[in-house]
Amino acid sequence: MVTPNSKLRTDDGVTTRRRTGGEKRVELWHRSMRTGGRGEFDRVVAALEDLSAAGEIDEFAVESWDPSVDVSGRVPRDPTTRRTFEQYGLLRAFDSRRTLDSLPETPTRAGVGRLGPEYREHRVPRAVLFEFRSESLQRVTLCDERLGALTKRLREISEESVRERDVRERRREERTRERTREREEPSRS
Repeated sequence: MVTPNSKLRTDDGVTTRRRTGGEKRVELWHRSMRTGGRGEFDRVVAALEDLSAAGEIDEFAVESWDPSVDVSGRVPRDPTTRRTFEQYGLLRAFDSRRTLDSLPETPTRAGVGRLGPEYREHRVPRAVLFEFRSESLQRVTLCDERLGALTKRLREISEESVRERDVRERRREERTRERTREREEPSRS
């Protein structure tokens, strides 16, 4: 678990989570890669930290996954491969209900080496934002080229949160005014 003051690292295989027990959760899943210096997804992670600190999301996770997932039916033994397989299954299930542009329809490669067993695999997207509300997957944002789609979606989440907060504030003010009117009416009679 990551505390509010800890540094998030998105190196290969590092899992980071922040849990606050709320209902709005965002998960960033990305292909693990090393860039030598600043991490490729640091900007996205910083935006997630900002959203969490502002209370606009209740929790977030940053996970790395394998570049491809074996869909030939074998059960993965490695924990990272298993998590990739499970998360890709969630992505596919979400795609079956809605249409995502970047998911390939057919498996891409077959075989391991010259003599290895054949298998089918799908290449996973470079990065995906999964948005959950009360443990139900609500939205998926894919990123294969640039990170702009992810940062744009995080800005939209922030704007939606501000709008939701404004609506709650207006409702609270209306209830307060209504209660005040109700209290004043009996005194007039």
